[in-house]
Amino acid sequence: MTDQPKIFYVSSDGLVRKDHPWPSDAIAKVRRTEERALAAQIANAAPPDECSVDVPISPARGPVTPYQDYHVVAVGAEDFEVTKIRYKSGAPARALDLFDKMMAQSSRRRDGPAFTMLHAMAARKYRDLTEQVKSSGLAASPVFSDKLGGSGKRDAMDAYMANTQRLAWMHASIGDAIAKDIKRKAKAIDNGGRIVGEVELRQIGKRLITVRMLVDLVCLQEKSLRAVLMAHGWRDSGKNLKTLRAALCAALERISPL
Repeated sequence: MTDQPKIFYVSSDGLVRKDHPWPSDAIAKVRRTEERALAAQIANAAPPDECSVDVPISPARGPVTPYQDYHVVAVGAEDFEVTKIRYKSGAPARALDLFDKMMAQSSRRRDGPAFTMLHAMAARKYRDLTEQVKSSGLAASPVFSDKLGGSGKRDAMDAYMANTQRLAWMHASIGDAIAKDIKRKAKAIDNGGRIVGEVELRQIGKRLITVRMLVDLVCLQEKSLRAVLMAHGWRDSGKNLKTLRAALCAALERISPL
């Protein structure tokens, strides 16, 4: 008896069968599933109508939103007005990030949005400045060339020093205060009226969350508030989320003028 060749039938989504060729109805079902998944990917990656027709559909890139730039025009001696820049062929696009999602979630709050465009702009500015400072030591790094017109190493070093100082000011403004209020008694360990501290928190599987830690996790690593709480052993309750959200927004307001 001759050995039968080992033939595997693999669909594009990774489904494998080795017993026999699929019946035609099973093949059609798999193909319909694949077509629906592909259509959903394309729809998710399609730019909004406000974007230029030159912005391609790219499922690997993910969803995008129209990019809007502004003109600041002086009005009189002490006032100014902000106007949107009009794009003749449609707006450029930028990838959606965590801050877009946070603004969308916040806009649905009954008591008004807690995370606004001001907070998102400050978060992106902090993220971009941190990336510029960290990448400026790379060989042939172009992070300052568009800012200074490629006028030489001296200008690049001046820009690096200015950005380093600006980032240090942001760090000082953010501070290292406690973002999650833990100055209360914990029934699991408090039998003698002691105030809960860092050591006691570790005994019950919790860790302190400082404001600087919160800002870095959200702005630089794009961690949600719920993920930050759970990573430090805290329940993602409404009260805990509200506490972190207030601390984050206050920190971003402190760095927004910088």
